[in-house]
Amino acid sequence: MARAPHRSGPLKQQNKKHKGVKRSTDRNPNSHRVTKNKILNKDQRRLLSKQLRIQKRLEVKKLEASRGTKENPIACVLIPLSSSVPTHLAQLLFQTCEPNTEVIKKPKSCLQNVVTIHSRILNKYFDLICAYSDDLFGCLDLANFADWLILLVPSNPTEIPDSVHELLTAIYAQGFTNASYAVLSSSSNLKELKQILERRFPVPESTIHQLNSSTNALHLLRHIASTNPSSFHAKGKNAKVAGQSTVAHTGARYRTRLLVDSIDLISENNAHDAITESEVAVCLRGRLRGAPLFLFEELDQNGSVLVGPRVHLTGWGDFPLIEAKWIDSYHLQQKWQISDLNAVKNISTKCIPKSTSVKLTNENEDCEEDSLSDEMSVDDSHQSTNENHWDATEEISDHLESELSGNSDIEYTSIASHTAHTMAASATSTFSSAQLAKFRAARMEEMFPDEVETPPNTPASERFVKYCGLPRFQSSVWPAEKNWLPKHYQNIACFRNYHRNRRTMIRYIEQKLANFQSEYKPTGNIFKYIPPGVDVELLLRPVSRDLGESILSHHTFPQPNEARKPSDPRPHPLLVWSLLPHETQMSVCHFTMFRRASAIHAVSDLIVIANAANKITESRENGICALEFGEEASTQVEREDKSIHDALISHRNKIDGKHNGKALYDPKMPIPPEAEPIKSKDLMLIQAGIRRFVAAPIYSAPSNPREKAKFEPFFPASESSTVATVYAPVMYSPVNILQFRIRVTEDEDGELSSPYVGELVATGSLRSVDPSHLIIKRIFLSGHPYKINQRHVVVRYMFHNPADVIHFQSVQLQSKSGAVGHIKEPVGTHGHMKCVFDRPILANDVALMPLYKRVFPKYVYEPVVSKYLANNDRSNDHVVTDSGQFRYVSSDVLQLRKKSISNPAREKMDQDESALFA
Repeated sequence: MARAPHRSGPLKQQNKKHKGVKRSTDRNPNSHRVTKNKILNKDQRRLLSKQLRIQKRLEVKKLEASRGTKENPIACVLIPLSSSVPTHLAQLLFQTCEPNTEVIKKPKSCLQNVVTIHSRILNKYFDLICAYSDDLFGCLDLANFADWLILLVPSNPTEIPDSVHELLTAIYAQGFTNASYAVLSSSSNLKELKQILERRFPVPESTIHQLNSSTNALHLLRHIASTNPSSFHAKGKNAKVAGQSTVAHTGARYRTRLLVDSIDLISENNAHDAITESEVAVCLRGRLRGAPLFLFEELDQNGSVLVGPRVHLTGWGDFPLIEAKWIDSYHLQQKWQISDLNAVKNISTKCIPKSTSVKLTNENEDCEEDSLSDEMSVDDSHQSTNENHWDATEEISDHLESELSGNSDIEYTSIASHTAHTMAASATSTFSSAQLAKFRAARMEEMFPDEVETPPNTPASERFVKYCGLPRFQSSVWPAEKNWLPKHYQNIACFRNYHRNRRTMIRYIEQKLANFQSEYKPTGNIFKYIPPGVDVELLLRPVSRDLGESILSHHTFPQPNEARKPSDPRPHPLLVWSLLPHETQMSVCHFTMFRRASAIHAVSDLIVIANAANKITESRENGICALEFGEEASTQVEREDKSIHDALISHRNKIDGKHNGKALYDPKMPIPPEAEPIKSKDLMLIQAGIRRFVAAPIYSAPSNPREKAKFEPFFPASESSTVATVYAPVMYSPVNILQFRIRVTEDEDGELSSPYVGELVATGSLRSVDPSHLIIKRIFLSGHPYKINQRHVVVRYMFHNPADVIHFQSVQLQSKSGAVGHIKEPVGTHGHMKCVFDRPILANDVALMPLYKRVFPKYVYEPVVSKYLANNDRSNDHVVTDSGQFRYVSSDVLQLRKKSISNPAREKMDQDESALFA
C-alpha cells in the first residue's frame, strides 16, 4: 500500500524565530504606533507654501509694528565725520521734516543730547542722539546702543581727519546694525564722494543720502522706518575692514540696554539697610530698551540664599542691582527690592548640579543627549563670584592686588610703571630706549626663533626646571606631571563643551523671552522682570565712594546748569547692559585676532629700524660713544635719531625708486604707531562687545582646541590670524574684539605721564572660552659643533657642566638642517657632550635641544578703565599742529602723535566759531 504524503494543516505549530531584532521600545514609548508619511498632492503643497508665506509676512508686520512705537522709538545716532559738520543742523532738519511733527525734548539736566520726534506721516517715533567724533569710546558705545547709525559726511571728503578714519575703522571692526551715509550739502558730487569713501570703507547699501532739505530728511526717515534691522558686515575685499562677525556682540536682541539720562549718589542711610561711610549707592535713570530686565535668574543661583541680578556699566564693571522703580503701561508706579527675593516661597529655583566631569583635562565631552541642566552646568565647586564684586579684586593674587586695586594713585602708578618698560614713548626723541629695545628683541626673535642662552652661573637643571622634552610637538601627549595649574584656576569657570553650551543658552533665552509676558507678576505679587519701554530708576549698591564719585564726575557736566551754553559738548555717554547667565563668572577667553594692514606693510621698515638700533647699541658697548652729559647728551640723541631717519629714508628711496616715485616720509611719524611690535603679556585695552577692560594677553598660533598651541613671544605682523588669551568673564560668541595699546610718555627728566589710550592695533572675534586649552612655550638650547666625525659630533656651549648634560640626556636633539640625534655621554668638565645624529653634520650647522613648558596669561582683569585711561573734562583737550593748521584732539581719541601745548587763544576762537552754529 502506497504511503500518503504529508500535508500541512491549520493546526501546524509555528515556533518563534530568534533573529535578534533590535528592540527600541524603551527609547520611544510610542513605537507601537505606526506613523504614515502622507504624500501631499500639488494643491496641498501649494496651500502649505501659501500658509508659510502668510505666516512669515505676519511676523514681518509684527516686527515692523513693534519698531518705532512710543515705548520703543528707533534710536538714531548722528556721528559727524568732521568738526565742520553741524550735527545740530541735521537734528533740526529731522525735527522740521513735516509741518505737524511732534518734538519731545529731554530736560536741560539730561546728560545726552537726545530729541524724540513723532512723524505723523510715518506714524513712527525716532530718538535722535548726537555723538561727538572726538569721543572714540562714546561713539563705540552709542554704535552698540543704536538701532541706526547716520554718518554725516562733509561736502569735501579731504576734510575728514586721520582721527575720524581711525574712528570709522574701530566702528566697522566692532560691527553695527544698520547705517546710512548722509551729506549736508546740495553741491556735492555723491558718486565721487562714494568712490572716495569706498577706497577705505564699504558704504552700506552703496548709497549716500543727501540731507539738505526737509523733504530729504523725511525720505531718510521713511527709509529707516521701512528697513528691517539687520547686522551689517562687508563682503569681498573689505570683509576684514568691517570686522570678522556679523553682529557687534551677542545679541543686543537678548540684552536690556539703557542710556543713562541722570546720575545721583545716595550716601544717607536707606530704609531697609545701612550704607557705610566708604560705600555709596549709584542711582541711574533712563528708559529701558531691547529685552526685558529679568530680576531673577535661575541659572545663577548656587545655594539657599537667592542672588539678585547684576548689570554691567561699560568701562566700570559689574554691579549688583538692589532696587528698581518704574511706571508701567497702566501709569502705576511699581517697585522691586532685593529683599523681595527672600520673601518669595513659590518661585521654583532650578538647582544646577555640579558637573562631575568638568576637570581641567582634555576629556572628550561631545555627548549630545545630556539634559538641559547638565549642558548648562559649569565648574562651580570653587565659585564665589556671586558674592564678590570684580572691583574688590579678592581673587587676584597679592602682587596684582597691590598693583591694580586700591586708590587711584597706586593704580595710576602701577599701570604707568608697567607700560614704561615696553611702551613708553619719548617726548624728546622719535623713539624711546624702550621702543628701540622692543624693535631689537622682535628682530632677534624673527632671526633666531625661540633660541635662548644657557646661563653660565646657574645650572640648567635649575633654570629650566619647569621645562620638559617631547619627541614631537603635536603628536606627543603632554605629561600629566608637568600640568601645573596656577592658584587662581580654582576660581574660574570651565564649560564641559562651550559651543554646545552656547547653543543651549540661546535656546533657553529665546524660550524665556517668548514666555516673559505671562510671568510679569507671578504668585506672591513679586515681579520677575521689568518690561522694556518704561522709564526706570535703578539703584546699584554697594559701590565704593571713590568709584561712585569717579562715575559721577566722568559722566556729568563739570559746571552747573546756569553756567552751560547750548554749544557745550555733553559728557561721555554711560550705558547699562543686562548680563546673560554665567557672564559674571571669570574664565579663560581666547580671541582670534588680526593685525592691521598698515602694520603688515611696515614690516620692512621695522627691520631697518632694528638694524640701525643694533648698530647704535654695538657702538655704545664697544666704547665708541663716550659718556656725555647735558647739551652733549642731547646732541648724541639727535645724532642717533638722525642715523635711524637716514636709514629709513634710504630704504624707502630704494623701494619707491623702482616706481619712479618720491618717498613719502614724515620725520614726526616715521612708521605707523600700530606697526610697533606687540609683546606677550603687555597691558592692552580690550573692547569685547559690551565690556571694556585692561588685560595682559598672551599670543599663540591657531590650532585645534584639543591640540597643543604654540606660544608666540610677539604678536606676528602677518595676514594670518593669531590667538590672544586673557582672563575675562564668560562671553558668548559672536563677540567682536578691539585691541588698543596703552601708552605713557616719558619726559626729559624720566618722569612718566598718566597712561592714555593709544592706537587700535588689532581686531578680531571671540574664539572660545576654554581654560583647559594647552598653550605650550617652546625654547631651543643651541650648541656649536666642535668636532665632527660624520654623524658623531662633539657639541659645546649648550651646557657649562657635565651634570646638566646627564640631566638632559634623554631629550632628543635636532639641527637647523633637519638632522635628529641624541646625547651619548658628556665629555670633559666644561659641558661638552658627544652626540650622534641620523645624518652627517656640517660645520656651519647648529645643534638644538627643544624644551617645552605650559604657560598661562597674567591674571590681570581691570574693568574700571574709564577712571584711569581717560580725561574727565573735555576742556583739557589739547591742540595738535598739523602742517601749520591746528586741530583739537580729545583725550579719549586715538593719540597717534606726540602731545603738544594747547593754545588758549585758538581754543577760544574755535568756541566762538562753534557758537555761530548753535
